[in-house]
Amino acid sequence: MKDIVVCTAVEESKYEIYNIKFLINSFKKFHPNIDFVCFAGEDVKKLFKEKSWLNWSNAKASFSKLLYNDYKLVVNIDADTIILGSLDEIFEADYEVGACAAYNIQSNFGLNIKIPSTCVEKPFLVSEKEMVHCGIVASTSKIFWDHYEELCLTKSKQFVFSDCDLLCILYHYGNYKTKVFEGHTDFDNINHKFWYNVSSFGKEYKAIVNNDKIMLENKQIKAYHWACGNDYPKMRYRERFTEDVSKKIDQIISD
Repeated sequence: MKDIVVCTAVEESKYEIYNIKFLINSFKKFHPNIDFVCFAGEDVKKLFKEKSWLNWSNAKASFSKLLYNDYKLVVNIDADTIILGSLDEIFEADYEVGACAAYNIQSNFGLNIKIPSTCVEKPFLVSEKEMVHCGIVASTSKIFWDHYEELCLTKSKQFVFSDCDLLCILYHYGNYKTKVFEGHTDFDNINHKFWYNVSSFGKEYKAIVNNDKIMLENKQIKAYHWACGNDYPKMRYRERFTEDVSKKIDQIISD
């Protein structure tokens, strides 16, 4: 069994819309020796045919399960993401379930719901500052990926943001050893050390390049997830970042 794999998945028709090369090239800039798998085309069609209940808002665990017998750590990253620094916090693998913070100054949501489940039987209450996001989710546990997929199969229709909401339930209530890659889910907390995923939303214009790193409020931006659902075309980073930062991103995503 190998140690680490990073994977993503994208609809073939949206390969160019998502600018998937941005993710692939930027990841390889920082981690050229770590396996990277992009599920697209026939791989996606086969999985969606085998599991007819799947859609693009609940398939993250199912894609990850295609790899979990061959790797100790499976990291699943949304296709509309740019890697802007080394992902050391993720690859330490000192957790069973790892995820990124969801809280930012632009768009937030919490959980306050009760559902019966064979997997988890509790009322779920998670504040917006405690939410995690599935833009990057990683696990060393096959049990977790199975658990996540089961909830996606049985409960995803009960949630607005099914993949994120169900991940949050398992993160906070699933009895797993967890890790948030930023150090804390609240960016104002002293333990928040980095920016991953969507936590920098609304602050992008403040980012600068310092010592060859993209920094925001004295903390490095390690990854930036475009998110925003069907906001096409994706990855228009020049609309959110300054010219200096955009030039640095140009270098990172280049072939």
